[in-house]
Amino acid sequence: MINRLNNQRCYLAGAIDRVSDKGRGWREQITPFLKSLGVVVFNPILKPTEIGLEDNDTHLVKAKLKSQKRYDELSSMMKVIRSVDLRLIDISDFIVVNLDLETHPCGTQVRVGVQQFLSLQSITLQIQPLCSVALRKSKYTHRTLSLPICTTG
Repeated sequence: MINRLNNQRCYLAGAIDRVSDKGRGWREQITPFLKSLGVVVFNPILKPTEIGLEDNDTHLVKAKLKSQKRYDELSSMMKVIRSVDLRLIDISDFIVVNLDLETHPCGTQVRVGVQQFLSLQSITLQIQPLCSVALRKSKYTHRTLSLPICTTG
């Protein structure tokens, strides 16, 4: 039997910011299976680079910047993370997506190209999905405003 997945590259797309295990659980479960088939796994939590990391320290920094309303710095940080993730997707042969709509997986939807944007009034920046921080210009930052919110509708 020919293994058509041998040496193919796979990106593991799924929620990170809004899940309790920071997206580690399902990725750790599926990775050994994929590797047993000879698949090269790109896990956004364990990136093959030193930039755009999504480790525990990164999550603490993102939470601190968000709580201190330092959105320009958070936006810069998220742009790097997003850029590295998109590059990993670009060089992947296929993507495994864990799409749990209860977790509001905005970054996942943007990364796999199935996003739709819905503008809601009076959404505070404190509850804005982090993935969308990289998509907006800081000059449009206000305490409350209409922001793009990822939906699947």
